[in-house]
Amino acid sequence: TWIMISATIFFVQDESLLLVFFFIAYIISSLVTGLSGLPFLEMVSKTIPPDRRGELFAWRLGFGGMLGIGGSILVRYLISPNSPFEFPYNYGVLSLIFCVVATIALILLNHIHEVPDEYTPLKRKFGDQVRIATAEFRSNRSFRLLLISQGLMLTAGAAIPFFAVYLQQRLGGSSEWVGIYLAVMMASNLFSNILFGRISRKLSNQTVYLTATIAGTLMTTIVLVLALVAEPLKISPLTASICLLPVYFLAGMRGTGMSVGTNRLLLNIAPPHERSVIIGFSQSLLGIVL
Repeated sequence: TWIMISATIFFVQDESLLLVFFFIAYIISSLVTGLSGLPFLEMVSKTIPPDRRGELFAWRLGFGGMLGIGGSILVRYLISPNSPFEFPYNYGVLSLIFCVVATIALILLNHIHEVPDEYTPLKRKFGDQVRIATAEFRSNRSFRLLLISQGLMLTAGAAIPFFAVYLQQRLGGSSEWVGIYLAVMMASNLFSNILFGRISRKLSNQTVYLTATIAGTLMTTIVLVLALVAEPLKISPLTASICLLPVYFLAGMRGTGMSVGTNRLLLNIAPPHERSVIIGFSQSLLGIVL
C-alpha cells in the first residue's frame, strides 16, 4: 500500500484523483495495520513474560525514538525549500523510505520462533465471536474501563496532527518547524521510555497510564491558551512556534505512556483462552473510535 501511495504521488497529476487514490491506498494500509496488530500482540504474549512486557514496549518505542530523531532531520530537509524534490514528490520519497524500513522490520519479525498455543479454540462463527467479546466487555469491569479510557484518549489525541497546521495557517508559522517538532517528540519518546519502563516494572501500568493522561491534559491546555491569547497579544510566528515545543514534548510522553501502559494492561486483563477475541474486539472498537 505504501508503494501504491508513492506511485500515486509520482504519477497522478490531477489533484482530485491524487486525493482520491491517496485516501484509497491509505485506508487499505490502515485496515492491514489493524489486522497485523492482533498477531503481533499474540506473539508478545507468547514470547515475553508478563512482568517484562512493559519494558519490552518501552525499549521498542525508545529504540524507535532514537532512530526517529535522525528520521525527523531527514523529513525536515525533504519538506524544506532546499529539498531536491518539489512538492508533492518529496512526500513520495518519504513514503518509499517508509516502505523500505517496514520491509526490513517484516523480515526480522518472520525470524521469531512462535510457540504453538496450549489451547486452540474451535472454529466459531463471526456472531459467536462478537457475543463472546461483548459478554466479556459487560462482565469484566477492568476491560470495560480500559476500553472506555482508551477511546477517550484517542478522541482527545485526534487534534495533535493539526497543532502545527493551526500554527501555519493562523499564526504564520513555517512548515520547517514540523521537522523540529518530530525531533522533539522522538526525544520525548526516548526520555519517556526510560522513565516508563522503570515505572512499569517497579510500580504499575496504571501509574504509567495516569502519567500519560496528565501529560495529555497539560499538552491540550497549552495549545488552548495559545489559541486564545496569540492573536489578541499579537504573538510573533517565531514565539508561537517555540510555544509548541513543550506541547510536542508532552505529546511524546502521552503517546509513549499509552503504548507502554495499555498494551500490557490489555494482555494481563484478557483471559488466555479468549485473548485473540478480546484483542481483536478492542482493536476493532478503538479503530472505529479513531
